[in-house]
Amino acid sequence: SNFIYLAPAIDNGIQQFGSAPIALTNLVGGIIDATGNLNSGSADIGRGSLAGILLYNGGTTSINDGLLEATGIQGLDINGGILDQSGGGTLLASGAGVGIYLQSVDLIGGQIVSNNGGLVEFNAGSNTLASTGAPIAINAGGVLEVAYSGVANVSAGTLTVIGSAIANAGTIIDNSTLILASPTMTLSGGGAVHIAGVLNAAGTGALINNDNTLTGTGDI
Repeated sequence: SNFIYLAPAIDNGIQQFGSAPIALTNLVGGIIDATGNLNSGSADIGRGSLAGILLYNGGTTSINDGLLEATGIQGLDINGGILDQSGGGTLLASGAGVGIYLQSVDLIGGQIVSNNGGLVEFNAGSNTLASTGAPIAINAGGVLEVAYSGVANVSAGTLTVIGSAIANAGTIIDNSTLILASPTMTLSGGGAVHIAGVLNAAGTGALINNDNTLTGTGDI
């Protein structure tokens, strides 16, 4: 297998694949790991002063059939375009304070995994999460959040989920707008959904909650 190691070389605090949009193809067995643990740097559109690896998709399509992961607290930012994981790819955020942050991204298929205190967060722009047939799965102990960016003049993140089922064994945190866009959406997996924003069932005729626990003060 191939391992691409990106050490924390600093370009205004942001480690990037490039300054122009790039279409990345990460094949089966390929690993890209954001390992940066520095606590300084210039503001990044996604996360303020902490910035690790930035994959700037722009309007292009990137393919991840392998593993895109963050194991350092500077994290992995994915900005713009399409990230196609339908070939079996995985996004993994592992470790306390470690995150993968998506802004204006259309994410297709694959696995979304966070563990040991990590999280996957849609925190700016309009994003979509589309199933390729199997339920959209969130692992036990995993955290998926739809959030405000925390950066002035940057729009809050919205996430539109396209698929008939979410197998949520972890936690979904809706601090902004989570839109369910399928005719019927079923929640299963025994997980938790915390609502502090809007759970907008636009286009969804039925929301079926098998065994998740929904809490909070937002709107459904």
